[in-house]
Amino acid sequence: MTASTLVRTSPLSSTIFSSRMFQVCGNKIRKEAKGFHSSMGLLRDMIGTVGSSVMLAKLSVGPENSSTLQKLSSLESACGTASGINSCLDTLALVSLCATGAMFYEVDSASGNFKIGVKSVKNENGETVLVPCRILKSPLSIASKVTRLASKATSCVCFAGGNLNLMNLGKHAKGLGGVSTSLSAISSACGAADDVLSIIDNVRSGNNEGETSCEAIEERRQTLREKILSLVCNAIDLVSDILGLLFSFAPALLGPHALLVIGIFWLISSVLNFVQGFIG
Repeated sequence: MTASTLVRTSPLSSTIFSSRMFQVCGNKIRKEAKGFHSSMGLLRDMIGTVGSSVMLAKLSVGPENSSTLQKLSSLESACGTASGINSCLDTLALVSLCATGAMFYEVDSASGNFKIGVKSVKNENGETVLVPCRILKSPLSIASKVTRLASKATSCVCFAGGNLNLMNLGKHAKGLGGVSTSLSAISSACGAADDVLSIIDNVRSGNNEGETSCEAIEERRQTLREKILSLVCNAIDLVSDILGLLFSFAPALLGPHALLVIGIFWLISSVLNFVQGFIG
């Protein structure tokens, strides 16, 4: 009997078959979306590195070199357009991850399956039993991912209205840009706080468990290194976002070298995030 015949003749089999199909499709979407999001992240960091370098190069070129400044300005504009397109594509990946639950539960990157843990519950007899369940991410991690999605979506609106001229934002353009940067700062702050808690938990668990197998110790050290690098990246991103907000709404607070300081932080942020994405 074929699968289609089984579905037509048995309502229960139809439900099971449909549920299985949804599960397979969900796993496929999560797997591809996570891979695409990682690729877009690496591309974004490369574009950011080039854009920041061009920005710093423009500051070092005198006004008498007008031809050089024009070429650098064209390259900077191209980097801005590429960054906007990258944000739009990355937003689609983040929406897919949000819709399929990958923003809220731990997912195996290789298969797209939800990671399964166990929790203790009491049955009708009052006995405590272990049942399988999805592993929920920490509240700070979820907040970081959701606000990052909101920031990306807002930046896409700014890009569509500013660079592509698909809509007229008018006086709201600057405000939307500030909202996007603020959401990005909140995301980085939540990510940094989550990294700090993870590092503390990692150290405490190692001290409480004492010496274990070499594999467990190496895995714990690897996790600790990843979390420390993630903390540094989130901290640099947070400072960069704050500097960007100050430059947009209160540039006098940053002084005459504001663009130089912002360019340096953007460059450091892009390089560190690229390293994190590449080794991750």
